[in-house]
Amino acid sequence: MAEEKLPKFAEDDDVARAKVLWDEHGKSLAAGIALGLAGIVGFNYWGHYQESRSEAASELFGSIGVDAPIENTRAIASTLKQDFKDTPYAVLAGLLLARQFVDTGDLESAASELSWVVASTEDASMKHIARLRLASVLIARDDPDRALEILENGNQPSSFSSRYHELRGDAYLQRGQQGDRRLAKEAYSKSLELLSEGAGNPALVQLKLENIGEI
Repeated sequence: MAEEKLPKFAEDDDVARAKVLWDEHGKSLAAGIALGLAGIVGFNYWGHYQESRSEAASELFGSIGVDAPIENTRAIASTLKQDFKDTPYAVLAGLLLARQFVDTGDLESAASELSWVVASTEDASMKHIARLRLASVLIARDDPDRALEILENGNQPSSFSSRYHELRGDAYLQRGQQGDRRLAKEAYSKSLELLSEGAGNPALVQLKLENIGEI
């Protein structure tokens, strides 16, 4: 597959922030749930158990090197999914593995991995990140109809809205049916309208909009 068709993912700042948030707040949340279910002794045991699992999952995820071979990442992600599915590190590993699949041109495996993340995570931000990346991969695989289905699924918070509209524009333009160029133009225009200052790539979206021309 030609290199220019591979989707480009943003840096994993949101993934990093999610990991920090879990380290800061995940344990206290688990502790609060446990307190309502058990006495002091049970709470102490549950808190220790959750803390141990979180630390084990964190250590396992942290063992994935920056330039780790994809088979290494796949093996660690598989262990996290099987043994630590209730921690955010399984989802983070899935996102990382999907990115490596994209980098190697294996878009089918990337789509499968991102679909798993969308179905598995209960974190709204992670779900949106995975959904947007899945749509990008589907567009790269010349599957705009399925990409549009993914993009129409769920409410989009303001921080993701511009990217949703941009990808809708890409999908409509690729689909090429009657009226799709108009829909693409509307989507790109909405994406530009929603782009906050210093966010995203307004020059690229503007170029996409201008390339459509008059309708």
